[in-house]
Amino acid sequence: MRLGWAIFITLALFTLSVQISFATEKNASFVIVFGSAMWAAFDSAALGLQRYKTRLAVSPAFVFLGLSLLWIIGFPTYLMLRQRIRAGEVELKKPPSPPL
Repeated sequence: MRLGWAIFITLALFTLSVQISFATEKNASFVIVFGSAMWAAFDSAALGLQRYKTRLAVSPAFVFLGLSLLWIIGFPTYLMLRQRIRAGEVELKKPPSPPL
């Protein structure tokens, strides 16, 4: 996924949450943020994110925490990384050598 699409999806979700908040007079932003952070955490576990050579190769718990705290930056970043992994563009870490 290209940067433009990742930002577009993030802004569309944010706009949707603002519209829902205005319509219902209740804050829907936390549902969008935590819902997408939870999805990314489960998705990162399914992708095996920790197996790849990337600065974002962290556990699903850290994916959830990071996206919950820095959603506006972290969510598009995760979407782009996810697409690169699925396209085979990210190198796997070398497995540890067995003890002798």
